[in-house]
Amino acid sequence: MAAVVAPLIVSNFVTISNIKSDIGIPEVQELFGLCGTIKNTKRLTARKLDPHKYYDLLIEYTEEKSAASAVTTMHGHNLAGTALIVESTSLQGAIQLMVQQVEQAVYTCLMLEDMITKEDMQDPGLKDEVLEEAQNFGKVVKIDITTDEKNAPIVRIQYEEGIQASKAQKALNGRGFAGRKIKASLVA
Repeated sequence: MAAVVAPLIVSNFVTISNIKSDIGIPEVQELFGLCGTIKNTKRLTARKLDPHKYYDLLIEYTEEKSAASAVTTMHGHNLAGTALIVESTSLQGAIQLMVQQVEQAVYTCLMLEDMITKEDMQDPGLKDEVLEEAQNFGKVVKIDITTDEKNAPIVRIQYEEGIQASKAQKALNGRGFAGRKIKASLVA
């Protein structure tokens, strides 16, 4: 049975994942420069591994064939003991990655709607329950259980870093809780 290979997106952008934090961008540029002329490089927060130990990189080549060469020759390449994941991405995908990076840097607060009722707000142990779950995604600075402008109960969780709030948002949005579907969004 043949291996399933993801279709190659015809673009001059590639993303590289699993780069160890102690490896400098110039070293990665030198390696990937073997595939063609690099126009731009943007460091991204690691999406698949621990962002404190790894980072991702978005490279824009001057030509599509250079990006295709990088994907076919560098995917799986061992760099300092770690296999790189090299994927082609469209211009739209590159823009989306950069917007996510900005959101992760700016938004450290998560708002949870439709999670609790007004009656739940009276539960003295509610904040501790929320904290226990919230800490699965990072260091919690503050939790507020209050109401919004429509007087509906909401939970606001302030994380130390935006990446932590982003992870929590992805994990909690749409999750069921006491028969309700949580709406989780990043807020300023």
